[in-house]
Amino acid sequence: MKKFIKHIFFFGCLAFVGINLLLLFGGLGNHFAGGINQKHERLAAASSPKVVLVGGSGVSYGYDTERLEEALGMPVVNMGVFGQLGLRYMLEEIKDDIHPGDYILVIPEYHQFYYFFDGWRGLNELLLVRPQAVFDITSVKQWKTLAKTFPRFYKTKLKGIKVSMERSFEHLKTGNTLYNSYGDIIGHHGSDKVYPIDSLSMFNSFVDTSDLVIDKEAVQVFGKFVQQMKAKGATTGLVFPTLPTKEYNRFQHRIVPLENQLVAIPDLKIINRPTDELLPNEAFYDTVYHLRAAAAKERTERLLGYLGEVDFVR
Repeated sequence: MKKFIKHIFFFGCLAFVGINLLLLFGGLGNHFAGGINQKHERLAAASSPKVVLVGGSGVSYGYDTERLEEALGMPVVNMGVFGQLGLRYMLEEIKDDIHPGDYILVIPEYHQFYYFFDGWRGLNELLLVRPQAVFDITSVKQWKTLAKTFPRFYKTKLKGIKVSMERSFEHLKTGNTLYNSYGDIIGHHGSDKVYPIDSLSMFNSFVDTSDLVIDKEAVQVFGKFVQQMKAKGATTGLVFPTLPTKEYNRFQHRIVPLENQLVAIPDLKIINRPTDELLPNEAFYDTVYHLRAAAAKERTERLLGYLGEVDFVR
C-alpha cells in the first residue's frame, strides 16, 4: 500500500510539474504582456541620451514612437505594456538602464494614484512571461497582490491552456505581431470595430468611485523616483493621459485634486495638463485610454509640441 501511495504521489508531482511547464510555454503566446521582453531588449540596447516612455497600455496604444525618435534625434523607447503591472513596478523596471542625459516621460493612467499602484492580476502574467521581473518587485504590497490574485489567475490559465498552447506555437512561427519594432501596439490598426466607449470608465467596475482617496504613498514614491533619476543625471517629465471629454467631465472631481499633487512634485517637469488631452469618443478604440491609429499620430504631434514649449529635450 505504501508503495502504491508513493507511486501516486510521484506521478501526481510529475503531472503538476508537467502542467506548469506547459503553462510557462503557453505564456509565450501572450503577445500583450509578452511584449515587455522585446521592450527591455530595446531599452538595454538604446544609447544615451534617450527618451523612455513609461506607463500602461495607453502608452503602447497612444504614440508613434518612430516619429518621436525621428523628430527628437535620439532613441525613444516605448515601455508601456499593461496598467495592471502597477506604476511602482513600471518605475522600478527601468532604473538600471537609465544613464546621465536620459529623459523619462511618465504617462500614467489616473487610477494608478488611486489604486493599482502596486499592481493587480497583471503582475502574475508578468512573472509568467518574464520571470526575471521578480527582481523589480520591491514592495510587500506587491507580493500581497500577487498572492491575492494568484488563485483566479491560475484557474483561468488552466482553463485556457489549449488556446495558450496554440498561440505559443504560432508565436514560434511569427513572433510577436501585436507590437511593431518600436514597441507600439499596432494589431488594431485598420480595424473598424466599434466599442461602446460611453459605457466604459477610467475606473474599474469593481471599484467604488464614491469612496476613492489618493494613494499618498504612490505620490511619494513617484517623487522619490524623480529625485533618484535626477541623481543619475536624468530628467523626468509628467505627461497627463488622453481621455474622452465626457470621461473627464464625469471624473473631474477625481482628476483635479490629483493633478494639484503631481504638479507640486519637486524637479518634475510638467509637460502638459489634463485638459490639453481631451478627445471625442471616436478617437478611442476599446478603452478610454486606447487610441486608434490616426488619433495616436495626432497625439504624437501634440507631444512634440509640448516638449518644444517646455524645452524638455535639449
